[in-house]
Amino acid sequence: MTDEVSFQFYQPRTGSLISLTPLIDVVFILLLFFMLASNFNVETSFSVQSAGNQSSATASTELASRVRLLGNDNFELDGQVLDRTGLIEALKQLDIIDAGRALSISVAEGTRVQELLELIALAERVGLTRVTMESLLP
Repeated sequence: MTDEVSFQFYQPRTGSLISLTPLIDVVFILLLFFMLASNFNVETSFSVQSAGNQSSATASTELASRVRLLGNDNFELDGQVLDRTGLIEALKQLDIIDAGRALSISVAEGTRVQELLELIALAERVGLTRVTMESLLP
């Protein structure tokens, strides 16, 4: 008696394989969609109050320290030109935080709105709660 062993090997069908190209295309399209749908900007907010009476706004501006935004991270605080870190240190040393006085901000021509908003946020981080805007219009 001869023992005969037979092996049957699995032979895959060539027509049923899934091609990787469409899967890669789908993954790429999903990646592109989520990249375009996401927002990488940091959004912050701060409260704005109307000055109300013009005479009281003028009086508070006269008692305030003045910051002029020159652009390119340069500022002028009461006549002294400072960079961002110098401005932070100078604002911390001023007595306007404890006295409740306002910080008056004006901007140079050509200054971006984003720079102005960053300056207002910086003043808020330092502890200044009252910020006024000076108009350069005649």
